[in-house]
Amino acid sequence: MKKPAVTPDILAAGLLAIGEPTLSPDGSTFAFTMDAGGRQHVFTMPAEGAFPLQITTGIHGFAHPAWAPDGSRIAAVSRDGIWVMSPDGRDIKCISRHTGGDDWPQWWPDGRSVLFSSRRRGWTQ
Repeated sequence: MKKPAVTPDILAAGLLAIGEPTLSPDGSTFAFTMDAGGRQHVFTMPAEGAFPLQITTGIHGFAHPAWAPDGSRIAAVSRDGIWVMSPDGRDIKCISRHTGGDDWPQWWPDGRSVLFSSRRRGWTQ
């Protein structure tokens, strides 16, 4: 019998409403969303398992975490814009402020820019 290419593992047993898992470029850390006080927020957790660290806060919640190519930053979307932060939640800053219109951040390969969709003119562009 052939060994499977991927072996499933439970890294976050007991945690509820986990979504959007994404692995850091070096494979050491997961970023994911999870319910925190009625809102989805971004958390990080070592890939070998540990207690997750909440790295976003606020009344709007966050979604769609995306790692920078070098693993030094995470971009995520909130209802009020696109935000970039370090994996420990420090140095958080808004890079695109627009209520309800920016979504799906992805890093440019050189790590200097973030690509995202926007509905600023009433349609996705």
